[in-house]
Amino acid sequence: MHDQLFQEILMARQRVYAVAPPTPLEEVKLPIDARVFVKREDLSPIHAYKWRGAYNRMALLSPEERSQGVVCA
Repeated sequence: MHDQLFQEILMARQRVYAVAPPTPLEEVKLPIDARVFVKREDLSPIHAYKWRGAYNRMALLSPEERSQGVVCA
């Protein structure tokens, strides 16, 4: 089960990064005793968070499912 899930994650990553590069991490300087990094989703192709999951799911649609269209909000 664990190996299958890991393979599915790798395949999803491959599908997503075939259409857009990974967004970078950037260190943020804060007046605290910790290193803090943010993921720069504003640099993604559509400037939005969570687009990868939506793209990955749509990439897996069958031709019949795809022909019915996709609605998102």
